[in-house]
Amino acid sequence: MSVGPGCATVRTSLRPSERAFDNETRHAGLKIVPNLTVRCGEASILLEAKRLIPTTGSAEDYVNEGMMRFLDGRYVPPGEGFGLMLSYIIRGTPGDCYEAVNDVIRVHPNLGPDEVTTQREALRVLSIYVSEHKTTYIDEITHYAIDVRSRQPSTLQSQGVATEGDGDDSE
Repeated sequence: MSVGPGCATVRTSLRPSERAFDNETRHAGLKIVPNLTVRCGEASILLEAKRLIPTTGSAEDYVNEGMMRFLDGRYVPPGEGFGLMLSYIIRGTPGDCYEAVNDVIRVHPNLGPDEVTTQREALRVLSIYVSEHKTTYIDEITHYAIDVRSRQPSTLQSQGVATEGDGDDSE
């Protein structure tokens, strides 16, 4: 998709995937790609999305299979780039969920207490957090927490039709 003068290229993946692209190879011949990449000229925005539930292993997945992909170079934006983490708050509050994420960050061997998330803003269904990091790949990740606890079921769900991800809160 191109937008306006110059260019904006959008590539999406509905689920995190490991697949080859751009003739590059990583991790046994496969490159891990973010859920969404937006490019405009030399600038890129990379977005990874995860579900968050404070009392499950989702905080570990959020850090290890989300944030760390930006910090260890698996997601490297070409040119200038920004890393965004999007979380869907399934249970608990955004504060509960990000405290669970921070608990993982504090004891992570490659992170630590100086790299925990801090809340920047809270709106009705959106909370914004930021974390600062000391890596060569990216120095800040912005985290957007969308509270989906009170969302209405889709038309398909209300008709009893199973949709992708129904009943699986493990991601």
